Amino acid sequence: ESFLQTKAEILYTSIPFGKIVFAINIVLGLLGFVWTLYANKRYFPCAMRKMIEIGLYFSFFIHALGYALRWYISGRIPLGSGYETLLFMAFFIMLLAIVLRKNFSFAVSWGLLLSGIVLGVSLMESMDSSITPLPPVLASPWLSIHVSCIMVAYTFFAFIGLNGFIGLCFPQKSNELMMFSQLMLYPGIFLLGVGIFIGAVWANVSWGRYWAWDPKEV
Repeated sequence: ESFLQTKAEILYTSIPFGKIVFAINIVLGLLGFVWTLYANKRYFPCAMRKMIEIGLYFSFFIHALGYALRWYISGRIPLGSGYETLLFMAFFIMLLAIVLRKNFSFAVSWGLLLSGIVLGVSLMESMDSSITPLPPVLASPWLSIHVSCIMVAYTFFAFIGLNGFIGLCFPQKSNELMMFSQLMLYPGIFLLGVGIFIGAVWANVSWGRYWAWDPKEV
């Protein structure tokens, strides 16, 4: 481990990146969620929407910095554990919200809320956040591609799931939500299929078989 990696690890362990981003995203996500459903200038001025967007940018920067430090410290793409895959999923949710914010104003609130929930799961005691070397079976480029495709697909489906819930509660918003869900559906299904296929290739490289029919694979 180099001197710079040691300094980076000290910085990473001294700042609770996950907890900071979780707190910001949950608070602003819930606030934006209410604002989206009951948008009314008497109660929710336009300045609040701008504040929520700025919060998303700030939260994304903090999360990206923490993820980059973890990548640099470990010397590999941080996708080798359940904790790291949740970090990646939260990162992509926020990135997707930033990309979609101009065409779908509610994407900012949706992204903050969903990423906050994902980070909340990552902070549970059952999650191991330590940085350790990967076992040989996981030290494969196929794993990173497989996990990233699956996590991105899950991100699209998470947006669709939240849209479906809101559509049931507020039918007057159904047209815009349906358009948004259709936009999310096609890349989600495509990446899920690609991820499953690459996962089979990785299994064949690592264990000598494409599919074992165990409960997790099924």
